[in-house]
Amino acid sequence: MGKFTMKKHTDTAGREVLAVSDSDLVGKTLYDDDKEIEFLVSREFYAEEELDEQDVISALSSSGNINLIGNEIVDIAIKEKIVDEDAVIDIGGTKHAQVYRI
Repeated sequence: MGKFTMKKHTDTAGREVLAVSDSDLVGKTLYDDDKEIEFLVSREFYAEEELDEQDVISALSSSGNINLIGNEIVDIAIKEKIVDEDAVIDIGGTKHAQVYRI
């Protein structure tokens, strides 16, 4: 089990987005030539604090809007029924998912 990085973003209207990444991806750029995707896992967007699995599950469970990047964090979100497996996209072998709860 790995570590995860998380950052909570709040816009001027008070809406929050929780961004979570597998820690080992922070600072890396993911490529998928077939889909013409270049995805930077930026420290500014994903990495404010580091969490273990239990803390990240708690944060995901209480968040409405979530952006996830990394095979391990997306698998956890699927296992916890936060993300539907059919909603996951693949970026060069790395899983990415977004959750919007209304």
